[in-house]
Amino acid sequence: MMRTLAILAVVCMFASAGVAADLMVARYVCDRDNANNTSTPLENRARKNNDRWAKDRQESTHYADWSEDQLAALADQLAQPVPAGGYTGWQVRYAVTGVNWEGPNPSAVVWFGAFSSVNDWLVLDVANAAPGDGTAYECDNGNPELSMGACDLYASSTAAGDVPWIDPTDGAQVSFWGLPELTNSVPFVGFVPTVPIAMGNMKAPVDAAVLAALINDPDVRGLRMWSEEYLNHQIYYRGQWGCPGAAAALEVWAIPEPATMLLLGFGAVGMLLRKRR
Repeated sequence: MMRTLAILAVVCMFASAGVAADLMVARYVCDRDNANNTSTPLENRARKNNDRWAKDRQESTHYADWSEDQLAALADQLAQPVPAGGYTGWQVRYAVTGVNWEGPNPSAVVWFGAFSSVNDWLVLDVANAAPGDGTAYECDNGNPELSMGACDLYASSTAAGDVPWIDPTDGAQVSFWGLPELTNSVPFVGFVPTVPIAMGNMKAPVDAAVLAALINDPDVRGLRMWSEEYLNHQIYYRGQWGCPGAAAALEVWAIPEPATMLLLGFGAVGMLLRKRR
């Protein structure tokens, strides 16, 4: 029996070595992102290209959204057959990039979920902005703006008027953290610093229900982060509307099923043992 198990271990080891590695086939960088701040509830941090990743539903907590075209392309990709060569399914991963000047923290835990509002949110009045006037996002890690765009109190705060966050479940006007959320079952675990070219070095798989809400629910306004810890770790942001950077992204991966070979191996051993009896 022990000899048989030893042979199986060797067989499975070589079998696992032959299993295809995970393969990323598409990457969708967020169209816009922001950092919610409860300590300054009219502050919009979308001009910054790095800021805090997640706090305990308080200052500088990241959230991001994707365009309808991106989400449609993501859905189309998931409807395609997986590549040949041992791949058995798709997995979508939420990926963010840690700043390179901080130390690692293996114990950090950051949750995320799809949040909903009747009103969409506005980072800055890009349509009416001119280069250099301080209103357009210029990818310069600029200081936060007050009473401009989305903030803790409003989905949009501008000189033209404030647009509140509205809870779609009861129509109530709420602050940002009063909005309902479908929380992902798996959090990010650990903070890992990197240089910007190592984009998306921290990843977490996205639940099918969270992904379906993001793609199909018209009231879902993106994914937001939070932690039960007092974390100060920063990640790279995109800012708004096409600025470059190692920003939050949704990645589509083709994944193999290495357990299949192990199950086949144990099944074969079972048959051998049964025949020997």
